[in-house]
Amino acid sequence: MATYDGEAAPIGTAHIGDLAHRFAKEVYDTSTNCLMAHSIRAVQEFLIKHQKGRHWISIEMSQSKKYLGKRAIAVIRPNDTDILVADGIGLENQRRGIAHELGHLLFVKFGRSSSYSRLGSKGDPMEESACEVFEKDLCKKHHNFYSTDENRRLLLFPSLNEYPIVL
Repeated sequence: MATYDGEAAPIGTAHIGDLAHRFAKEVYDTSTNCLMAHSIRAVQEFLIKHQKGRHWISIEMSQSKKYLGKRAIAVIRPNDTDILVADGIGLENQRRGIAHELGHLLFVKFGRSSSYSRLGSKGDPMEESACEVFEKDLCKKHHNFYSTDENRRLLLFPSLNEYPIVL
């Protein structure tokens, strides 16, 4: 019998509908903290499309910018990357830091950088500049997309207003 939050939840009981609602709420509540999730997924798909293999990317909040010395730092390994993001610097700076570190990942995977683990390193000034361009361009594209009502409507689920959710 599966349990969730200390409660037994066997499939086929009346509680399964309540459990589904609780799952949806927690997943949604967590998703509001998933910074740059669409971009992370897009980078993973981009790497697959260009025969660079599957690559796991995780985001971890750090103590503070003082600890990191930057908005974010990427620990890039051959098959996975941890992006450590400074806490308490605001959502925009966190998203921009993640975008910058995704740029570093792409440069490593496409052989334009040899530094797999960047933790504590200053980095090549040309690569840093290129990652700033990537960061600004990607974030600007996001900003432009979300700035129009037409594009925001693409994110909605209009069919959910037509049918009640029945379990």
